[in-house]
Amino acid sequence: MSRFNNGLIYTNDSCIACNKCVTNCSTFGANVSLVENGKLTIQIDSEKCNNCGKCIDLCIRNARQYRDDFDLFQKDLARGEKISVILSPVFHLYYGEKLNNFIGFLKSIGVQKVYDETFGAEINIWAHTNYLKEHIAEESRAFISQTCPSLVNTIELHYPNLLHRIVPVHSPMMCTAIYAKKYLCDANKIAYIGTCVSKKDEINNPLTFGFVNYNVTFKKFCEHYDLQNMEKNNSNFDLNCFGFGKITNFSGGLSEIIESCFPPNYQTVKMIGFVPTNFQTLKLESENKKFLSSLINELSFFEDLTLFPYSLHHLF
Repeated sequence: MSRFNNGLIYTNDSCIACNKCVTNCSTFGANVSLVENGKLTIQIDSEKCNNCGKCIDLCIRNARQYRDDFDLFQKDLARGEKISVILSPVFHLYYGEKLNNFIGFLKSIGVQKVYDETFGAEINIWAHTNYLKEHIAEESRAFISQTCPSLVNTIELHYPNLLHRIVPVHSPMMCTAIYAKKYLCDANKIAYIGTCVSKKDEINNPLTFGFVNYNVTFKKFCEHYDLQNMEKNNSNFDLNCFGFGKITNFSGGLSEIIESCFPPNYQTVKMIGFVPTNFQTLKLESENKKFLSSLINELSFFEDLTLFPYSLHHLF
């Protein structure tokens, strides 16, 4: 089977090979020019794509699409499968006080439990802070957060010698799922509803042990369900958060919170987002230039929190 267009993100027939995806791609070699039936298109090499979804947001022809688990999620719900949902923090930003209406709607279509991912973010913050405090003076300590699966994919693809630099802490989604399974004894299948395509990679990773079963993007959820009249539904989270976890839905929120847990004499070096300068820094570190690992008395930290494949104004 060809490795082109068989991954989570793929090119449809609307492509005109304008190369906007190529020039803005966050990983080298993921886009491939191919001629099919006399037409030039830009397809995706699934073995090189990090599934960040940036090209989906950028393409003015809507030629980039993605695969998620919505169809399976909806089919399993319809046949009576017991499913709990972990809800991404972006819903706090969009729905605000009406969030309980959306939670009620989820339960009206058969969802058993709804968990706030920010609860897992609270665990994630605690674990990151503990790790960094215990290892802050070690030159070989990790400094890369694995909250973003696309960032982990990038390191696996292009900087494998930095894998040991990833902080050994699960993402907020996985922290929430593990807590629900271990302490709430939730035997249901678990679906994650959010905006991130690459969460599917995290779900499929053997190191996450199958705690989460579906990655459902909100865009496809909205394409299927009519949410205009959801005000008649009302319910609460079955697992909620009232602390720092609430503000991790802002880009850089995790770094800001962790910084606040250290004395003011610690200078923080933060790298946030899929921007060229951050990848250049990773490249230098992977080549043993030791820009970051030399900062043993400082708090260097790399996280990424994006709303790809769709920014908020596109998504909602």
